[in-house]
This record gives sequence, C-alpha cells and structure tokens, in this order.
Amino acid sequence: MFRMLKEIKESPEALTRLVQRETKKIRRLAKYISDHDISMVSFVARGTSDNAALYGKYLIESLIGIPAHLAAPSIVTVYKSVVTVPNAMVIGISQSGESTDVNEYLRQASNEGAFTLAITNTRGSAITKIADEVIYLNAGREESVAATKTYVTECMSLLMLVAYWAENKTIINLLPSIPEAADNMLQTQDGIQERVERYRFANSIVTLGRGYHYATAKEMALKLMETCYLPAQPFSIADFMHGPIAMLHEGFPTILFVTRGKMSSNMIELAKNLHSKGSETIIFSNTTETKRYATLHFMMPRSFPEIATPVTYIIPGQIFAYYLSVAKGLDPDNPKFLNKVTLTM
Repeated sequence: MFRMLKEIKESPEALTRLVQRETKKIRRLAKYISDHDISMVSFVARGTSDNAALYGKYLIESLIGIPAHLAAPSIVTVYKSVVTVPNAMVIGISQSGESTDVNEYLRQASNEGAFTLAITNTRGSAITKIADEVIYLNAGREESVAATKTYVTECMSLLMLVAYWAENKTIINLLPSIPEAADNMLQTQDGIQERVERYRFANSIVTLGRGYHYATAKEMALKLMETCYLPAQPFSIADFMHGPIAMLHEGFPTILFVTRGKMSSNMIELAKNLHSKGSETIIFSNTTETKRYATLHFMMPRSFPEIATPVTYIIPGQIFAYYLSVAKGLDPDNPKFLNKVTLTM
C-alpha cells in the first residue's frame, strides 16, 4: 500500500484531533473576530490549500455576508505592490508553513494593519512566526507528495471557524460527528478499486461542482493531474455551460459532485444533459436521483447539510485518483517533477 492511501485512511483520526485540540482556540478566535470590525477576508494560499481557501470563501460570504477573495501573492512578491487592507483579516493557508510567497503576502498584510491568521500543519514553521494567530491542523506527518488528510483538515478548520463566527448552532452541533462521516466515506474504497480500471486510458477528464463543491471539483482535478498525469479541468457548472461543454463527445469522462441542497436540481439537470450526450459520468452523490444518469455512481451519506459536505466528499475522490494512478502503473506518492514543499515567488 502506498503512503497516499495510508494517509487518506488517517483522515478520520486527523479530524478528531483537530476538533479535540483546536476547538477552544477557534471559539476564542471567532469571538475576537466578531468583536472587531472585520469587513473583508483575504485568503492567500497555493495548490491544494488554495482550493480549501475557495471553500472558505463560500463559507464566509454565505454565512457571514462579507466579501472574501483569493489573493494573488505575486502582487506583493513580483510586482512589489503594497496592498492596503484596512479592517481586513488575511488568512494564510500552508500545509508546510514554508511557502515563500504566501508568507511574504501575510507579512506585508500584517505590516499594513490587517489581522493575520495562519492555518498550517507544521509547528514552528515560518508562517507561525508571521501570523497573529495560528490554527494547527493536527493531521500528523504527511509524507506523500499528494496532499490528502491535510486538505480535509484545512476544510474542517475553516468550517469550524466560520460556524463559530456565525454562531450557527446547527453546524456547530454536527462538527463532532464529521470524523465518523469521514470514516464512512472510506467504505467506498472497494467499489472504487473494482471499477476504476475502466478509465486507465482516458486522455482527459472534466470535474464539476457548484457552490461549496466548486472547491471539491478543483481539488479532484488537481489530484488527477498530479498522481495520474491526466489533463483534468475543473469547472463550476455555471461556467461549464457557457462554452466548455462543447468539448464533450461520446465516452468523454466527467466527474460530478452532487449533494442535496440548493444546487442539487442544477447538478441533476446537468447529469441528465451529460448522460444524453454520451458522457461517461462518474457521480459522487447523496441522492438516488442521480443514479439513472451515472456510468459509475458512488452513494455518499445523506446526514449532513450541503454546506458541510465538502469536508468529507473529497475522500472518495482521493481514493479514485489513488487507484487510477496505480492502475496506470504510476507511483502516486512521488509524482514526477514535484516535491512536498514547493517554493514560489
């Protein structure tokens, strides 16, 4: 068994540690943020962490009602601009805590008077010495280059922070049960392993989500690109319908993340549309309505509201990418040209 699969299976334990060790701090941080005049949130991250930040953006804008955006670190590191951030919170997300451009952006934001928060898995890392406050993922060491349990815990830490900030009791009350939901997601392993061989010769693939699951679609595409060397393009379905759908042809594989909620009717309609056009539709869904339009259908637990599902929905996607990589004769732990810590400016 490659380390990537081992680390995927460690996600429930990692989530449990995060809840046990960071809840008190996160509640305090949420109270501090609520008591201050925060009118905007900027996320600064790269790669997998940037996809978690996208989930955080949706959480903040939907639950708090203030603008949140994903910053471009090169504005500071390459273009040497000074970004003024009055009444802002800047959240730097980095698994290693050593991403040079993320850290530099966070440092300048702090110098300009922003409240800065780091989310990282690595104690004593550079980012922890820059930020005003730190949330630790408590995911344990992650050796596989492809991030898995750290992505899950990044999403969970953002859900926890925003739930307490918004004082949303519904979400707060379900937080302790999310590790068990993650464990349930691991039960998809055998079904995925048995059926993934079908796609070992795929030349390209599209991953699709909307709303909270746009982040899931992006992270799924990243996993397929880095572990399977498969050109994978992620789209919000709203953007996909505005042009990229024209690339479809008979047998073109598409991956959809569907959950019961405000986006379900749109996603089901798209699944129907893709099916009618001959697409190979791989659907991760917690509604049986999508089964009739799926080439492969993986049933997800139905117990959580839509807003919380991105924390665990990616786990079967990670398993899918892992087994596809193995089916292609590749090493998912050590993708070519990649290192665990990528330094960019």
